[in-house]
Amino acid sequence: MRHMVMSVAALQEHIDKLAADIVRQESVLKDLWRSKGAAQRQLNAIRDPMARMPLEISSEIFLQCRNSRPEPSADQPPLLFLNICNGWRDIALSTPALWSAIHADKPKDDLGSILVTWLKRAGGRALSISLPTPVTRDIAQAIGYYTHQLQDLGMFHDADDIRLIAAKGPFVFLETLTLAGVPTDSVPRCSISHTIEMLDVCPNINEYTLANVFYADDYYDHDHFDIRVLPCIQHFNLGRPDDASASSAVVLRRISLPSLKTFYLPVTHDLPFPKLIQFFTRSLPPLQKFIVGGGSWNAEWTLSEMKECLALLPTLTHFEVQPIGQHVADGFITTLGSSPHLLPNASAITFQPFYPPVEWYQKLLTVLSARRDQIRIVQVIWADNPYQTREAPPQDVCVRLRQLAADGMEIHIGTEQRNYI
Repeated sequence: MRHMVMSVAALQEHIDKLAADIVRQESVLKDLWRSKGAAQRQLNAIRDPMARMPLEISSEIFLQCRNSRPEPSADQPPLLFLNICNGWRDIALSTPALWSAIHADKPKDDLGSILVTWLKRAGGRALSISLPTPVTRDIAQAIGYYTHQLQDLGMFHDADDIRLIAAKGPFVFLETLTLAGVPTDSVPRCSISHTIEMLDVCPNINEYTLANVFYADDYYDHDHFDIRVLPCIQHFNLGRPDDASASSAVVLRRISLPSLKTFYLPVTHDLPFPKLIQFFTRSLPPLQKFIVGGGSWNAEWTLSEMKECLALLPTLTHFEVQPIGQHVADGFITTLGSSPHLLPNASAITFQPFYPPVEWYQKLLTVLSARRDQIRIVQVIWADNPYQTREAPPQDVCVRLRQLAADGMEIHIGTEQRNYI
């Protein structure tokens, strides 16, 4: 029995010694792997042309590889650069411009902390941020840290989201604001008052996009509300509605834009013509570019209404309507020919008739010939209609239009791919 006990003790001692040797060897192995990794990184740095470049050049290459709307994803720049090698990581972290924009429109549990880390790397750069819905308090708090740097903000037009973000304002350095309708919302959860609330904390925005918003109060009479004068907005995009429920244009009943220069307006049933006239009358903007979307244009606006609207915009240089019914296209050309004082400064005109007949091109030629010293760019882009055969302009009209083109007028008539002139 004593011999057996001693044998067990000896075995245990031997096992302990082996275990200690294993620990020592593992430590040596770790050191070897660490040394190999360091040597490999040194070799990579020697071989890697990026590491031999000045930081200014390698940083610019990284910036060119980054998407204009970078997402916080490990398989996309700039986060991808952090996981290639130490050299690339150092370059990425030494390039604040890489981190000056983040497109985080997909919810993440830790997005608040991601935003703080990401935006800190941008240093003092101006920031461009897109937010998801719902906006959590952590996300709103992260935005609050950078109100003095925020230049471009995009978010969904959700009542709770707007309250959380607006509470972190004012955003006096913000230049561009985008509010988009929540696509999954079947029941409207926002009103025009929420739009106004957000605009009130963004007093200096230059560019404003309000797209695909379905207001819960779009059927209310807004005439008794105070008009918000927004003197800094020069570019306003109401977007193209995805469906008939979008009612973004209702906001025009509540605002005045006296500095507006470019305006994209989808004509929908929620904006009767008199309301648009009221908007232009009280704003009196120095509008230069007016793009009118298709929607229900030829169902809601008559030629006389269009003429009255354009008469309020003598500063207009670019006018575009797409797509439009042929009766409106025909009337528009007729009006230009008979009203020399309409659009006196227009130099570029674009419209998309569905199926212009050959007679229409003769009217177009007459107008262009009369205004050859004024109009420099003309585009007649046929709207997509596979069930309608389109006819090219008559040959004699094409010859005379080509003469105008030879004299310097840019003329495109046909499809996007084919120009008959």
